[in-house]
Amino acid sequence: MIKNLFYLFLLFFLGVLLKKRFEKNLDALIDFIIYISLPSLIITNIYRLKIEISFINYILFGWFITIFLIFISFIIGKSLKLNKDSLLSFVMVSTFANTAFIGYPYVETFLGKEALGYAIIFDNFASFLPVVTLGGIILSMKNGRYKIDIKKILTFPPFWALILAFFLKNFYMPQFLLETLEKIGSTVTPLALFAVGAKIDFSKIDKIKAPVILSIVIKMIIAPILAFILIKSIFFIDIKAKAVIFEIAMPPMVLASILVIKEKLDANLAVASVGIGVLISFITIPVIYKIIN
Repeated sequence: MIKNLFYLFLLFFLGVLLKKRFEKNLDALIDFIIYISLPSLIITNIYRLKIEISFINYILFGWFITIFLIFISFIIGKSLKLNKDSLLSFVMVSTFANTAFIGYPYVETFLGKEALGYAIIFDNFASFLPVVTLGGIILSMKNGRYKIDIKKILTFPPFWALILAFFLKNFYMPQFLLETLEKIGSTVTPLALFAVGAKIDFSKIDKIKAPVILSIVIKMIIAPILAFILIKSIFFIDIKAKAVIFEIAMPPMVLASILVIKEKLDANLAVASVGIGVLISFITIPVIYKIIN
């Protein structure tokens, strides 16, 4: 486990270290991940994965956890007497997890490729869809409007790669093509962790206050513990359950913080929560791994 953790931390640390060197090209790197690496990874993993219809239960479970986190973070945010902008930002970073850029590397490194396949399905249907639907509604509350950004769903390459992967499962794909896509997809872990390290603005860490700490406690401690207890009671802890628990345990979502900044809400709270969350994940994820194993 130490070896795996060091590998992930090194990639992240290199991103932080070389932030200034790559900042002008960082958007291009992220576009490469979203448009090429992630779709390749998704197609190869889903094509080879034996998917049971019962996994829908885990997707529904993911939506339940999301709705619960929105509810509990709203109540806690209200008790902190946060203003409207800070409250909406607090709910966003307390609810939505970084299930792709951070989640995929953690799942693949700790749980293996089979678990990664399930994590990909969970990420798209129980993380990406909620953030662009429920998250969109939360953000639109700033102006008293309630809307869902359908365009974001229809223009997100990894989501369409997942649909394509399910379609291709009905056909034979040549081995050389699968191997080529697999090699391209293998770039996700190093590039994603490097990009996250380079993207996070650690200058905002001095903005740490109670809402930042509480958002991390809700997202990275309460959520996975609740998920573990419920899954152990309702289902049982197999490779699918481990992948789902890992995804739920991820730090606050980078996309959620970007959406908060775009809507001109509390950027300091969002950025600090994401930055601290990623750092703390190097401690909490190994603990979660020990618990579920």
